[in-house]
Amino acid sequence: MPITLRRLRYRLQLVMLLLILLIIITIIQLPYPISCPSQSITTNVIINCPCRAPDNSIVDMCYQLPENQSRIGRQFSCDHTRILHQLGLIDQDDNYVDLSRVDAIPIDPIMITAVSDSHWLEMRQLISRIRAFRPDQLLIVYDIGLSESNARHLQSLCNVRYRKFEFDNYPSYVRKLTEFRWKPIVIAVSVGALVATI
Repeated sequence: MPITLRRLRYRLQLVMLLLILLIIITIIQLPYPISCPSQSITTNVIINCPCRAPDNSIVDMCYQLPENQSRIGRQFSCDHTRILHQLGLIDQDDNYVDLSRVDAIPIDPIMITAVSDSHWLEMRQLISRIRAFRPDQLLIVYDIGLSESNARHLQSLCNVRYRKFEFDNYPSYVRKLTEFRWKPIVIAVSVGALVATI
């Protein structure tokens, strides 16, 4: 009995589904690799991947699941401690907004975005829509690749704060806009600046 194209497609889909399920089951059963020896600190905090920060403190450069501390990811490069220190992300205990304090929450939200020339039209539409519904809304816009004329246009708008993203402060791969590695940095810089004003 010859196999029809329809049956062949069905069988291929079934095989793909089984492979995906097998991969998922394998991933769930495998422990995350521990890439460096553990070192105990006097405060009973275990540093799995020690790195020296610019302030000479020792920081852990491995991610751990908060729900399961035995799940430890691969070590990030110690070279990143300089950037994390500049962004104020090394000492996480001191860098958060306590949402239980009503006075710590800004009354009006602040909108933050980033734009390059490839999305200039969308940015203009966004600003137009924000102005239609919230005319006094503050909008912070990070320039991640605008021409001089588009940057000047943004700087001339009311309630728009223009910020040039400083790519030179970060590794070269952050410049690849389509990889979106700049996004968490924009968030960290913005949150750091906002927390400093609260």
